[in-house]
Amino acid sequence: MLNSKNRDITIDDINNLALVIKRINELEQKYNESILERRDIALELKNLLDELRLFSNIFDKKANELFHKYDYLSCKENKRINDTELAIRLILRLANTGDKEYISKKFYSKSFISPESIHGDRDYCISNDSTLFIGEKNVLDKIDNHKIYYDNKLGCIAHDLIKDGHSLIIATNSYFESNIRPGTGLKFFENIDVSESTIKGDPNIWCYLFDDELKIAVEKFMLFIDEVTSDINGIDEDVLFDLINKKDCLIRKK
Repeated sequence: MLNSKNRDITIDDINNLALVIKRINELEQKYNESILERRDIALELKNLLDELRLFSNIFDKKANELFHKYDYLSCKENKRINDTELAIRLILRLANTGDKEYISKKFYSKSFISPESIHGDRDYCISNDSTLFIGEKNVLDKIDNHKIYYDNKLGCIAHDLIKDGHSLIIATNSYFESNIRPGTGLKFFENIDVSESTIKGDPNIWCYLFDDELKIAVEKFMLFIDEVTSDINGIDEDVLFDLINKKDCLIRKK
């Protein structure tokens, strides 16, 4: 009997499939050699083939799901990480091997979602939008994360930190992402020797980096993504850290 339930297909299912196909072949031969039993044989064949068709649909669905999954993961152009929290922990560990101490700090924000009809009658987004800043401990410790920041206040803080020459990494789940990112498109970037990059994920990780340990950490992490895989989910963090931190473990595949 073939498995017709929507679950993983097993070796037993494949073995049963071979038995069903063998039985179908036997019945077809028997049908061709028979006269009086043809209707009964045809009914048994119909039932077996119906079972085979159902199994085939499940098998095709599973094969297609797996194909699309690994087609995406095997693509060298795929740089989208699937575990942002792990990526941030790894970057922090890589950065904290130098003299400076780097930390992550969570902030909360809300933004306007409707215009003010009368004074004081303006609605705010009620969702708890959170933003993670990653940067120097002595810098981020000075920023209060016990209050809620409205509109683009966090973006202004990020703007000032970068303008003052501090590396900063930002990850946010805010719907109003443009309020969080520092001065996107503003001219001040033209006069500051800051390196901008994005680690794609859910959410994206926005990097604004100067020549320091945090920049080196991001470069090491991105090298691993480029050379090996962006599928970091489910891999032991210590193993990943050791691999990323040792360039001789990264082998470029021609």
